[in-house]
Amino acid sequence: MNILVDLDNTLIDSVKRLKLEMGVAAKFGVNAEDYWKAVDIAFAKYGVSGFSHQALFEGCRAIKPDFSAESLFEWRKVLEVKLFFPDTLIFLKHFKPEELTLLTTGNPEFQWTKIITHGITKHFGKIFIANSPKAENIERPPDKSFFIDDSPREIDAMKQCYPHVICLQVRTPAPWEKQKHSGCKDAHFRDLLGAYAFIREVELGA
Repeated sequence: MNILVDLDNTLIDSVKRLKLEMGVAAKFGVNAEDYWKAVDIAFAKYGVSGFSHQALFEGCRAIKPDFSAESLFEWRKVLEVKLFFPDTLIFLKHFKPEELTLLTTGNPEFQWTKIITHGITKHFGKIFIANSPKAENIERPPDKSFFIDDSPREIDAMKQCYPHVICLQVRTPAPWEKQKHSGCKDAHFRDLLGAYAFIREVELGA
């Protein structure tokens, strides 16, 4: 059995981290509306894989030229806060590391900081930081594979690339996801424990 699991908004509460980051921006004079404009500026220049707090800082400076460099220090502190969902460790402990693969996207330095901060490397046999969509940037998963993600966009891409993979959407899509519904998911659960029960049911019936 092979289970591919997303990181942001699946294992860790990245929406809460987003709110903390927006709080830092607001502290230094960039409101919520301008924060999203700064994010768009950063993504346009650096892309998802190149997005960083430095890129976000440049976006904020483009909007507010006197935006404080102290924000970088405070954003770094936010990145190092543990933000597990309450069901995450329970879910991970149900499986052997060789059954689990962490499959995430984003700036590798950013993602590794989150991974190390949360101490989850011991739970995974493999860890991949891929470009989005993930399905187009990984090798074909084994026949007996599950994919767990909050993103409808990533779920649909995986199912379209690899129809044999059982694709399970969990939680509510993050606010930065423009696509809010998946047309290809095999099932949708409010949390990882629902996904665990489904996987075990499939395994017992196999």
